[in-house]
Parts: sequence; structure tokens; C-alpha cells
Amino acid sequence: VGKFKQIIAEGTPVVMFDRIADDVDCDKVVVDDFESAVHAMQHLLATGAKKIALLSSIDNLSVGKLRAKGYYDALKKNGVKQDDALVLITDNADDFDTRFRALIDEQKIDGVFALDEHASVSAMKQALKKGYKIPEDLQLIGFADGVWSRRLNPSLSTVSQHGPEIGEAATKLLIDRLEYRGEDEEPFRTTVIKTELRQRESTRKL
Repeated sequence: VGKFKQIIAEGTPVVMFDRIADDVDCDKVVVDDFESAVHAMQHLLATGAKKIALLSSIDNLSVGKLRAKGYYDALKKNGVKQDDALVLITDNADDFDTRFRALIDEQKIDGVFALDEHASVSAMKQALKKGYKIPEDLQLIGFADGVWSRRLNPSLSTVSQHGPEIGEAATKLLIDRLEYRGEDEEPFRTTVIKTELRQRESTRKL
């Protein structure tokens, strides 16, 4: 963060996207992580999932915190009691696998909301190894729409963040900043990109 602030102070234009530092003043491109999480959770709840685990390996990032907030908000809005035993938050891959195996051994979960691609892919593989049928026994939705999400069998339902649109918006902000010739200092802008829930084989259809 300190390096970004120094670069900006020296007059170099900076555009942040995806992983945003809230305390850095610059142009930014973001997705509505909170509303996207609420929407994904509403879908899981509407298809009958009742014990939905929250999985995250990005809690140190603002996007992870916003997505987790969406998870809790959706539970509250639907009258579902929050159960901390269903929450798995870590930044260690090996620790994640061990703790998720313990979670599905100890808890009768029927849904998974994973806040990042590592968590969703790992959870799917571990659940299949344990004999879960997807989506009959366990439904999963993950964030990010990378190649692994599409190649999994069954394919993973995801919140797509529209990477190309984010790139285009970031490029436009940077070009606008470079070409600005006004006398007054141009205020920093934040562009919000809408996400899309892409339903595949890991969730039941409404």
C-alpha cells in the first residue's frame, strides 16, 4: 500500500481493480461483491439448501470481507440462524483441505458458498472424495469464473465478475487520466461492474 501511495504522490497514474486497497486514493474498478454474495446465497436458499457453509481463503482482502458480509446478510434476511461451525476462513491451502474434511465429517451441510476459486475447487474435490452427490446432496457456488470452474465435473456454478469488462473499464480510466488537460485536479473515479450468476451443474435449478 505504501508503495502505491508513493507512486501516486510522484504523479504516476494508478488504476486499481479486483483487489482494491480502500485507503489508497486513485481510480478504481470494482464489482459489487456484497450484492453479488447476497444474490448467490438467495439462489442457494431458494433451491432448498439450509445448512450452507461459508468458505474463504481471502479474508485478508476487502473483497473477501464484503462477500462474507453478503453471506451473513442473506441468512439474516431469510430467517436462517448463523452457525459459526459452518464458517471456514483460512489463508493456508493445506489447512483449508484439512479443516474442510473435518467440517463435512462433523456437519450435515447441504450447501457451500465459496468466496474464491481455490476454496470452491478444493471443496468440490473433497466433497466428491467423501461420496457426496452434487447437486443432489450438496450444492456449491463459487466466486470467479476461471477455467477450473468450467472444467470440474460436475461443472461449478459461479459468480462471474466479467474480467474483460473490468479490463476495459480500467483501461478507459487510465487513458482518461493520462489525457486529462483541465486546470483543476480531476477527482478520482470508481467504476462498478455488475456480476452474473452462472448456473451450471453444481446447483439445482429453480
